[in-house]
Amino acid sequence: GPASLVTVDQNLATAGGNLLGSDLILALTRRRFPGLIVSISGDASSEQLHLDLGAHVVLGKPLPAVDRVFAALLNAFQAMHSSDSGRPGTSTPPHDQKPPTAAAPGDRLLDDR
Repeated sequence: GPASLVTVDQNLATAGGNLLGSDLILALTRRRFPGLIVSISGDASSEQLHLDLGAHVVLGKPLPAVDRVFAALLNAFQAMHSSDSGRPGTSTPPHDQKPPTAAAPGDRLLDDR
């Protein structure tokens, strides 16, 4: 079956590609990718764009502590599986859902330093 999680950086062209992360997120959501879309980028200007296009979680670089990353991914997976509203391409994207936790889907996790 399809992947359950994909990680996306904004600057994919640096390794010789001809695609931006925002292009990939848009393509995934238009094709109703059923998995979790996680943006991991050092490009702070792309964070909101990635969320607007359908990314469930935005993690900045450097990555936060492992327990915070795990909590964000777990919360996003739970939001996706609790109802149809967590699927990309639906009218209520999961980043609009704010569970009462510090690491809700769509929240940007900052470096813990």
